[in-house]
Amino acid sequence: SLLCLRFALPPGLEDLAAKGGLLGEPRRGGFVLDEGGHVLVTIAYFPEAPMGWSGTAGSSDRVNLPHHLFSVQLPILQKSRAFAHMAYALADDDTTVNLYRMGDNIPAKLANFSVAALGPASSSSIRIDRRDMRLIDIEGIAPISGATAGEN
Repeated sequence: SLLCLRFALPPGLEDLAAKGGLLGEPRRGGFVLDEGGHVLVTIAYFPEAPMGWSGTAGSSDRVNLPHHLFSVQLPILQKSRAFAHMAYALADDDTTVNLYRMGDNIPAKLANFSVAALGPASSSSIRIDRRDMRLIDIEGIAPISGATAGEN
């Protein structure tokens, strides 16, 4: 993983979720937005990502599809059980995007990732573009002083 961020739910998201589906249809399945939860934004790189992609589950040999992934997960509840729902994803490999969409039912889109890792003692940057539009531009990412591996 490159970067994981947790945010409080943005204002208005609770109202939007209460309206039901995109067209105002009633909610089904008993899932509701966890208003006390946090949005999780993850930017990751998977250098080893063995995936089968023949279109028939279990029938293809796995192929390594290294890719970057940007994802947004929303906190939801079903009765008292807490879940994280991946509401949106961007990846830089077209086959991977199709696998996220068709295999995992995650709304994924193709994007360009630019990651500049300048070393453990200096800062890094991450840029994500889609269709000539800059979506993410983060500079000055530096390891946390005193953190151990996996906590940066």
